[in-house]
Amino acid sequence: MRSTDMTHARRDLAEWGEPIVADQLNSYYANALKGQTTLAQPLAVNHRRLWRHLFAGHSKEVQQTRQELQKLGKLVGMSNSAIDEVDHLVMDELMSVIMARFHRSPAVAHDYSMTLIQIAESLVETRLKAA
Repeated sequence: MRSTDMTHARRDLAEWGEPIVADQLNSYYANALKGQTTLAQPLAVNHRRLWRHLFAGHSKEVQQTRQELQKLGKLVGMSNSAIDEVDHLVMDELMSVIMARFHRSPAVAHDYSMTLIQIAESLVETRLKAA
């Protein structure tokens, strides 16, 4: 894929994907912390910031935000694996939307899917560095 296509796909995915990410994160943290919004909201906000950096391809900021997220998680008794779990749920939801929304446009679905693969790689790198 050409870099211009990838840049466009990342920007486009960020635009329509951010509300999906926010919904997934808000729901997950509210359930995990049993509706305690004073605990769940800061985690969801921080995690949305992580995803904004992922969409933008800002690896340094992703690493810093992940470390902050892990610290916040520890404060409320949430493990790093729980943070990984919600990232998996977000990726799964984004891929489901891509497959449903762009099934008649294979080239577009491909570009978005490749972008998600790059985001997944970035998440793995970040997780390994944070460990």
